[in-house]
Amino acid sequence: GRVKILPMLSDAALRALYERARCVVIPSVLEGFSLPAAEAMWCGAPLVLCNRTALPEVGGEAALYFEPEDGEGLAAQVRETFDPAARARLCETGALQREKFRWRASARQLLQNYLS
Repeated sequence: GRVKILPMLSDAALRALYERARCVVIPSVLEGFSLPAAEAMWCGAPLVLCNRTALPEVGGEAALYFEPEDGEGLAAQVRETFDPAARARLCETGALQREKFRWRASARQLLQNYLS
């Protein structure tokens, strides 16, 4: 009863949710590149991510991680985002990590990969 499934959101509405989020939790175990994780970082939201697939690559040091089978671990990481010092550290580190995911830099890297 405390979970609300949202319809498709506009970019502005999604950005507003990310900006106001205590944290963004992505429990996916079947993730390619996680655009939602990168989007959340760009909006300043702390991340709590499953430690599988590409999520650790996207989140780097700017996220808290949990094992997919560990509900207690997930809950502990979400609680951690309520600590002001931890939240500040995650937001600060996220501001650095997100720089790795600029469109121009990604396009340049992709072109370099094709040319080499």
